[in-house]
Amino acid sequence: MVSQNDSPSRPSHRWVTPSVAAAVIAALSVALPALAATGSAGQMGYDVSYPQCTGSTMGSAPITAGAFDILGANGGLTYAANPCLAAEYSWASGGRAVVSFYANTGNPGPQSAHWPVGQQIPEVCPVLKHYRPGTSAFDACSYDYGYDAAEDSFTDVQTATSSSIGQAAQWWLDIESANSWTRSTEANNADIQGALAYFQQNTSARYVGIYTNSSSWSSITGSTERFRSYPFWAPGATLATAAATCGSSSASVTGGHIRYAQYQVGNFDDDYDCG
Repeated sequence: MVSQNDSPSRPSHRWVTPSVAAAVIAALSVALPALAATGSAGQMGYDVSYPQCTGSTMGSAPITAGAFDILGANGGLTYAANPCLAAEYSWASGGRAVVSFYANTGNPGPQSAHWPVGQQIPEVCPVLKHYRPGTSAFDACSYDYGYDAAEDSFTDVQTATSSSIGQAAQWWLDIESANSWTRSTEANNADIQGALAYFQQNTSARYVGIYTNSSSWSSITGSTERFRSYPFWAPGATLATAAATCGSSSASVTGGHIRYAQYQVGNFDDDYDCG
């Protein structure tokens, strides 16, 4: 079993430095409805989350929202809310961006206080003295853990925005080894499937994708191809290579269609819409 690791992760490869005046946030205090999520190749957007926070407000973000913006529901961990999600949503929706969300994932196993002992749905997680990786019970509990964590992220978005915003939006799973995962790739895959199932069952868009990198995908899932039908959000591009990344099958770690290519401009994570 991998030890419990509370190191937060996010779709990024660096921290950002606060630089935007608080007046920008104050001017965007009223949240507008998220626009319908549709693909438009070549559009540019941003992904922002808890590193852009100063308390419960945004301490750092681009002055102008992108054509689309992807907001982190969590503070880098499952069962931890992004403290400035409401402010980030105001910034994005105030700029009339298409808004979507990403949820942190993990599978810390039975040592977690959120391990679904005795839960009956969507899978039966039996009450056991020992949960052994490689067993059907361990996999079923992992599925429930992923499902429940997704529900918690969805609730965080409902709390920060409104009940209809998260339901209508696209969702992405951030799957990285910085968070806790078991040594069983089968259990981890069950966890991911549970999270995907929650969003597919509880959002009208039914659009769920995956963000990950090759090393994380290998260690967590065993480089499975079972999720190749889900869109992929590719990390590690540059502005010069973003469009080429969209058309490169080798850039898709999961085998899924590349929807976004992430790159860096200045201090921020930018994203290129592959369509």
